[in-house]
Amino acid sequence: MPVRAFLAELAELSPASRERERVAIASFATWAVRHDLPQADPMDRIDTVKAPKSLPAPAAAADVVKVLALICSRRPG
Repeated sequence: MPVRAFLAELAELSPASRERERVAIASFATWAVRHDLPQADPMDRIDTVKAPKSLPAPAAAADVVKVLALICSRRPG
């Protein structure tokens, strides 16, 4: 199946990137099925990618101090 082969080539990407690619293909497949282009949805048998939930890394304390100092210096007295 071409979709599976394409998704297999993305194995070196992060789970989040693989999931974005899968979602894009699934969206296109939904559009194609709605317009009666394929006989069946090729994404029906493709599993979703479970991307781990993670929060962004916090800013360094020194960077926060610099930003706050800049903001406070521009504030009218």
